[in-house]
Order: sequence, then structure tokens, then C-alpha cells
Amino acid sequence: MRIFCFSLMGCVIFSLGVFSFEGFPEQPQITEVNLSAEHVYFPVGFDSNDDSEVIVGGWYPNPCYEWSHAVVNKKENSLDIQLKALKKEGMDTVCIDMAVPYLESIKLGALKEGPWPVQVEHIKGLMHISKPNSASIDDYLYGQVRHVSSEGKTLVLDIELPSSCIQLDQIKTVYNGADTCSVLPIMKKVKDVCPRDPQSVNYRLKMPEECLATEKVLFHVRSLEGKAVNFLFKNR
Repeated sequence: MRIFCFSLMGCVIFSLGVFSFEGFPEQPQITEVNLSAEHVYFPVGFDSNDDSEVIVGGWYPNPCYEWSHAVVNKKENSLDIQLKALKKEGMDTVCIDMAVPYLESIKLGALKEGPWPVQVEHIKGLMHISKPNSASIDDYLYGQVRHVSSEGKTLVLDIELPSSCIQLDQIKTVYNGADTCSVLPIMKKVKDVCPRDPQSVNYRLKMPEECLATEKVLFHVRSLEGKAVNFLFKNR
């Protein structure tokens, strides 16, 4: 009788083990790999008080890759950047042979004023950091840019205003002479008291002709708190 019980328990344990193995799929193996960049965009208009950034674009080999981070090696007067991606293997889903585009912003921190050579693998560029006009993080007050889209050659800026005490003053654009156009939605204070009554507003901006000299142009829209929203426009 005892032998039968032990045998039965062994069968149950074995069955549970098989069920556990078959019921839960193998966990994917994730490894970090180097990532190549196809293009680097260099916005202009940063000063030494800003959190400067460059934007990198390229293609993942297939959908099983995703963005990880950038390694920024800051030297005395230059920057060397390496890109990293996460590669997933061993999953039940099939990674089809299809390249997937990516566009990522790389924060560089506050840089001292002057020229900064930047290299991302084989791609080289130059950033110009100017002297700030004030001691604040930004020289201007911006709205909180939530989303950027386009209708033809018109930019649509979805901006959240934290209070009715501010409104749009003007929208400045600064072209880098190549393929990047910085957009500055500058706000102004219109009331002394600023209540907590946020509101969403859409602003429309006709794209400057000078910014449309290339097939693809990056619109770098500055936002509140030193942030930005990047929108890649295909100029057909």
C-alpha cells in the first residue's frame, strides 16, 4: 500500500513538472548590442544653461530589437557617442525579416559655450553652444508640448498651458542650414495671478521654406522644463 502511494505521489509531481514546463513558455534572452546610426540631427539654439541634445535615427534589423541607451563620452571639448540596443531571442514569436525605423533623442547635459565636435560612430557633426541671456534654464517661457503632427506643410502643435495667465506670444524657428529646424513656441504672461486651470490649445505653423531644403527635415519643438518634442517630416 505504501509503495502504491509513493508511486502515485511521484506521478503527480512528475505531471506537475511537465505541466509547469509546458504551461509557461521559455523566457526571452535579452542581450545588449551595438546599434548603428544612419543619420544624426543637430538642433541649434542651445546655450550653456540648456540641456543640449542631438537626435539619432536609423533602422533596427528586425522587430526583436528595441532602444536601450546611449553612452556619451564627454571629453574636454568634444563628444563621442555610442548607441546601444536590446536584442530579444528565444521567444515564441517570430522575428520577421523586416527593418524597423527608430528616432531617439540623446541628452548631453549642460555644455560650456563654444563649438563642440560630436561623433556618433562614423558620423561627425558640430554643435555650437551660445552664451545664455539669463540665469534661468531657458531664455523663454514655453508651453508644455504634448504632440506634434503635420497637415500638409503646416505643423500642428498640441500644447498644454498650465494656467490661463499665459498665452502664445510668438513662434520662432531657427534653421541649422542642413536638415533640422528648431521651433520655439514662446509664451507671455497676461495676468498677474496664475490659477491652476490647465487647458489644451492647438497652434498651427506654416513650415518655413528654408527648412524644407531636404527630403527629410527634423522639427525640434522646444517645450517647458527644458524638454522638446521631435517630429520627422518627409518632404515629398
